[in-house]
Amino acid sequence: MTEGSILEHINEEIELALQRPENKTTILAFAEYLNPTLTKWGTLPWAKRLYAITGDGLFVGGKGTFFCLSDNNKREWWKFEGVTKILDSGPEACVI
Repeated sequence: MTEGSILEHINEEIELALQRPENKTTILAFAEYLNPTLTKWGTLPWAKRLYAITGDGLFVGGKGTFFCLSDNNKREWWKFEGVTKILDSGPEACVI
């Protein structure tokens, strides 16, 4: 099994679980950019429970970009250091 097929399998399992009516899981996805999987997930019925935190800003379901920077800079909050800063001090700690 290749790395790509393993990742596809994991993503399919996530999708199957989240589409179940009793599932109330919220996904916080930290990624450098809004990749094709996150874009697809933003169109699915459960998308309101998807938060994608990227270098370009925040996406909630298929909506966004929120908290983007106006001067074409990228945020670092999707990196490990940014995630730990948000978890420790809240999103205000990552304001530039």
